[in-house]
Amino acid sequence: MTELLSRLREVMQAAANPAHAASMQRFFKEEVNCLGIPSKAYKALLKPFAAEVKQMPKTKVWQLCEELRKSGVMEEGGAAAEFCMAQQKNFMPDDIEVFEHWIDTFIRDWASCDAFCGHAVGTLIVKYPEAAERTLLWAKSPLPYTRRAAAVSYTGIAKDCGYPDYVFRIADLLLTDKEDIVQKGYGWMLKVASAKHTQEVFAYVCRNKAVMPRTALRYAIEKMPPEMRKIAMEK
Repeated sequence: MTELLSRLREVMQAAANPAHAASMQRFFKEEVNCLGIPSKAYKALLKPFAAEVKQMPKTKVWQLCEELRKSGVMEEGGAAAEFCMAQQKNFMPDDIEVFEHWIDTFIRDWASCDAFCGHAVGTLIVKYPEAAERTLLWAKSPLPYTRRAAAVSYTGIAKDCGYPDYVFRIADLLLTDKEDIVQKGYGWMLKVASAKHTQEVFAYVCRNKAVMPRTALRYAIEKMPPEMRKIAMEK
């Protein structure tokens, strides 16, 4: 594991682009620690490492992911998310506890939250639906990015499988949240769910629009027909 980590960091440092790192900062309210590796190059350099990680025991991979996340470097956190997905066939119900630890302890920006929760957590929920209960607790967390994680975990799965109950329960818990990154997160979740549950999401938005932050509302109705959007936006 140590040898792979050293090789990965060496490759990442070689691909680092300080100018691109500086330009990326404009997308974040928080100061982010990133190497500025362009997206296409980043995906290409991770691919052979992910193939290696896929063959490793899951316990070793979780240790590797922990070390990557400890660094606080965005690209290393992204590698941890990618390596986690390389082990998806080995996911077990208690992995939700590991995932929760990583979210609470290490995730401090929207990109890291979305890359991990939108894929790994959603995949775990599909495999073990009981894991969805944990996301209800995340929605009550004092940590904004854990609350965002509760919603974003459904953005990869709400469209194609039956989780409308959890989508609306999480939306209820986050409904009047003051943090815009949380509002955008649950609005996005509702938008995805609206592809298959248009009437239900529309009814939910109209029922709650008096207290629903406009940011969340706009995200939720973005893909709806114009006439629905017009009604939803009326005060």
